[in-house]
Amino acid sequence: MKYNLFVLIATLFCLAACKNNSSQNQESAREAQTGTEAQTSSDSQTQTDASQPAASDACYRSLSGKDSVLLHIERTGNTIKGDLIYTFFEKDNNTGTLEGEMSGDTLFADYTFRSEGQQSVREVAFLQKGDELVEGFGPVKETGNKMVFENRGALQFTNKLTYRKVDCNPDAHGCAAAVGYYWSSLKNSCVRPLETGVRLNAGAEASSKAKPAFVLFSEDKKQAELFLPGAKAALLLQQKGEEGKKHWENGDWKLYAWKGYVLKQNDKLAYAGQ
Repeated sequence: MKYNLFVLIATLFCLAACKNNSSQNQESAREAQTGTEAQTSSDSQTQTDASQPAASDACYRSLSGKDSVLLHIERTGNTIKGDLIYTFFEKDNNTGTLEGEMSGDTLFADYTFRSEGQQSVREVAFLQKGDELVEGFGPVKETGNKMVFENRGALQFTNKLTYRKVDCNPDAHGCAAAVGYYWSSLKNSCVRPLETGVRLNAGAEASSKAKPAFVLFSEDKKQAELFLPGAKAALLLQQKGEEGKKHWENGDWKLYAWKGYVLKQNDKLAYAGQ
């Protein structure tokens, strides 16, 4: 009887031990599988990040007498985005954006710009030759409100308009001042006042050849950010005055909302615009 009782107790003990070992083994297996999956996921993310092409930034300039053209491109893989600015002496300037892609050593892009108050789109092409870009020319046609080349294969790249690589002149925030990007403390980002700001002409004359100033406003209009030609940084103006007589000021500069906006320095008219 005692022997049988001993055998029963030993059997129960063995079963309990086996069950405990099985649970531990299953838990260890689950932990190992979880660790493997986590490592696999991490490796996969690392491979994905590594496979993403790095973005590059470059600027090119072409000079012809008193005329100049500035090209700024941001390249990610074969995708191109950027800016193209034509500055003609005593003529209307063309300022716009580029979107396109590289095909071998040639960049094809849509150039969207404004000239004389009208927005237009035309196709442009540039052949890369080392640190230079040569603009291509050829017959064009209108397709879907856009001017495009009739035959890309027949384009002429004859060095008529050659762009040489130049410094984009980035500031401490990485804004490319060479193509009109400046740091905005209001927007906490690089902005192009020419596109996003209110233009203020020197002396209030729209035909003035002097460089204009630009102003941006905070959403609540309690602050105005002034971009003056030649200034290294924007000037932040605070709203002052009673209701109906409010204006923005900082030191000698005061901005008034009157027939658009009037900017005064030492109470003398400096700039004005709509």
